[in-house]
Amino acid sequence: MCRECFDKKDVADLWAVRDNILGPDELRTPSKAVFQDGIWSGGVAWERDPLACCVQNASRCYTAAFSHQVPKTLTSPTRGVKTNGGILTPHHLLRKRLIDVTARIGVRAMTLSAPAEAMLLRQRAEALNFPRIGNSDNYYFSTMQLNLTPAQGPDAATAKSKFVEDLGHFGGKHTDNGDALPAFSNLVSCSDLRGNERPGIFVLLTLGLYIVLEGFVSCCFSGRHFHGGFPPHAQPGCMPDPRSYRVVIISYPSSSVFDAASKYTLANVGNNVTIELPREAIDPQYDNVRADVTPTSIAADGHVLTSADALMNYLGRALAQLAHKVMGEVCSNFQVSITTLSHHSPPPFKVC
Repeated sequence: MCRECFDKKDVADLWAVRDNILGPDELRTPSKAVFQDGIWSGGVAWERDPLACCVQNASRCYTAAFSHQVPKTLTSPTRGVKTNGGILTPHHLLRKRLIDVTARIGVRAMTLSAPAEAMLLRQRAEALNFPRIGNSDNYYFSTMQLNLTPAQGPDAATAKSKFVEDLGHFGGKHTDNGDALPAFSNLVSCSDLRGNERPGIFVLLTLGLYIVLEGFVSCCFSGRHFHGGFPPHAQPGCMPDPRSYRVVIISYPSSSVFDAASKYTLANVGNNVTIELPREAIDPQYDNVRADVTPTSIAADGHVLTSADALMNYLGRALAQLAHKVMGEVCSNFQVSITTLSHHSPPPFKVC
């Protein structure tokens, strides 16, 4: 999409976040940050924090929002989001700003480039009530990934090898089979190149085209088609500036969310005690479908044991207890409170 399509404030906010991710020039090095003898050194500012947890087998790729645990079919905030008592550290605040501005740009790109598809995806998001990241208008992307890699030397083979070393399979030709088939990803590029390096490209192999990642770039694409890239690299006979970095954020639609193929971690309420929202409570296809299972439950079988008003009174109060416990985990700054109906209100059910 053309740069003029985007809000100037959003783009300015993106540059500011990019600068905070990379940090001061004098502390920046091409190699990843290391922690030794209690001191962080090298790399970029984002990496000099224990909350900067990289993706497995991709040492400089960082999940920014939600992650999916395949064996447990469980979706929850990535471990780099974990707070201590709800207190936000500088890294949390930077992550929050990154997600916010990237979501704004992604929503703008999606609604302008594919308005009909955006409307359908919004209906899907509303039906499933999936958690929206960045802001309430983001119906299109369920998580994000920050990819960092320095500018490389002029030799193409060496540059590609180091690119893959940093980004794992994301640096090569690949498809994102964990993306939802009917949805789209959004790429945002905001590299910081200081030495007149060639900016590198993003390649959509299925379509036979590439996009030069010069300056601010945003584009929507399907991650289910083959795509890849090539890093920024020095001009022939030159070496890259050690401060130069490729900075790309991919917002993408996880199939675990868009296809309602996962349960969510709503709250951790004790040691190894988690309240989860199952897919059967998320996906409308399970509405009005009674579970045909052997174990008994109070909701399904409690009417054998007591009167209708006693059963409904219990279930209503049990849901209030559950809501109270979940809301008790919410950041105290939100000042959440739960209001219940008066005991003397008429019952919200009818006995047939």
